[in-house]
Amino acid sequence: MGFEDNIEKGKTSSKPTVASKMTFWEAMKNIERQLHQIEEDREKLFVEYSK
Repeated sequence: MGFEDNIEKGKTSSKPTVASKMTFWEAMKNIERQLHQIEEDREKLFVEYSK
């Protein structure tokens, strides 16, 4: 049932609006920020364990 609901929603909004594009790019930026944070955390841990 949920799968069919998703298909219906997809039909109604087949063209991405400006708003959804914005949220998409914002999401991409957030993911990028999180990846940088993970990199920094990993480097800190590596330095800690190297001592």
